[in-house]
Amino acid sequence: MNPTSLSLAMQTQDRNAGSASALLGLFQFVFGATVAPIVGVFGTSTILPLATIILVSQLLIVLSYILLVKTREGHVIGA
Repeated sequence: MNPTSLSLAMQTQDRNAGSASALLGLFQFVFGATVAPIVGVFGTSTILPLATIILVSQLLIVLSYILLVKTREGHVIGA
């Protein structure tokens, strides 16, 4: 899913494709560097901290999509 979502995110960036690619790569590294210690703090004997971080991340992604993309396109959620 990651390559598909990255290509969809960059398809509107004709003149800024290099900068957009670099920014997306930076976000991935920063997110990984931030989340890995958080998962480690909550324990390494169970998969629950990792599953919780994945769930929270997915919820934040959906929320940011609704707030940033849908409102910019003029769609009203729930109408």
